Amino acid sequence: MISLGVSALLGVLILVLDKILPNRFLFAYGNVVAPISHVQALIGMIIIDVIVAILVFVRPRTGLIIAGVWGALQLLAMAANPIEGPSFGMSVSAFASYLFGLPEYDARLIVQLFTIYFGWKGYFQFKKA
Repeated sequence: MISLGVSALLGVLILVLDKILPNRFLFAYGNVVAPISHVQALIGMIIIDVIVAILVFVRPRTGLIIAGVWGALQLLAMAANPIEGPSFGMSVSAFASYLFGLPEYDARLIVQLFTIYFGWKGYFQFKKA
């Protein structure tokens, strides 16, 4: 499923371009350093995106329903992410402004809607056949 591949690529872009997420390629943004669990969670999401995308091609019917559910879970996690602002030393509203000001974050959020839509639509088309 193309949207899962796009989601994974956008996740990699966030890892590379984000000024808060610490990793060996980036510097800390001011005095704000992300908890390593956020980096690990994003890497996990990227890996699961790739695994589910492969599953869609190997077992389309099962893969599509998992893709739809996975897209919904990611959408919820990303929409709720601003409540983690205090763990970054930021208020919830400041962290929300930061996150939703990142084009790659916004794009990844929107891609989840496509993943949900095409996952469920594809599943029901397979079900009819």
